[in-house]
This record gives sequence, C-alpha cells and structure tokens, in this order.
Amino acid sequence: MLMIKDIIKARASASLPKRPTRTTSPEGFLKIVFHNKGVEKIGLSGILNQKLVLETVPPFIQNKEPPCVVYKYTQPIGPQIFNFSQASKSDVFRKPEPCECHKSPFIYKPLGHVLTGDLRIVSNPKLRKLLKKGPKFREPNNLNWVTALKMCKE
Repeated sequence: MLMIKDIIKARASASLPKRPTRTTSPEGFLKIVFHNKGVEKIGLSGILNQKLVLETVPPFIQNKEPPCVVYKYTQPIGPQIFNFSQASKSDVFRKPEPCECHKSPFIYKPLGHVLTGDLRIVSNPKLRKLLKKGPKFREPNNLNWVTALKMCKE
C-alpha cells in the first residue's frame, strides 16, 4: 500500500509535458481569412465538395472527407479605440503636462483627466455612430474579388 502512495505522489508532483503549440490548422480544416464578402461568395466549401473536384483527389486520400472551411475574421474595432491600459502605463498620467481636462464635464476625478465611456464627448457623428456599435464590431471591407481570391489561394 505504501508503494502505491509513493507512485501516486511521484506522478502528481511530476510536471506535465507541455503541449506543442499548433501553428497550422488542424487536419480536416481549411482556415481562410474572411477579408470581405467575396470570400464567402466564392463558395469554397461547395467547390471542394463537387464530384468533379473529388474525382481529382489523389487515391491515397480519397477515403477522407473534404476539409471543412472555417473563417478567421479580421480584428474588431475595440483594440484600436480602447487604449486605457496602454495610456495609464504611459507617462501622461505620471507626469501630466498642463491641460484643460479640469474644465470638462467628462473628467475622471481619481486621475484628474478626461476618461469616459459617454459618447457625447465625440463630436464627429460618423465616429460616434461607429463607436455605438461596440468594441466587438468589425468594419466590413469593400467587396474586392482580387483580394477574396488571394485569401482563398493562401
């Protein structure tokens, strides 16, 4: 019984091997960057499942299913517009230069500077409309067939 406890302790205290990080898509998945709606309109999944295409697959992989097309989306607007963590680490808050922040109704009193989520601070109506959509919103790119085809080829 003592030997079993020792084995359990040894295995529990041993560090687990790290999993290798995967830099490519797993087998069976074809990752495509969703740059614009043209990528979707090409219909790559449908093309890969056509009988004519499946007949041209080499014999050693004919018994496998065609890959599942998955999309990698572009970055949302959040990281571009919300920079509080970066700004709070900068010298702006440690050694502030003379400013007009104290005159603003949007002042954040603990820092003595403007810090707000109130969209009334944005005077540009187009920018305010964009910000109302939230940090997870992705701005759509214009339909571009050349770029869409390039995304599918990569």
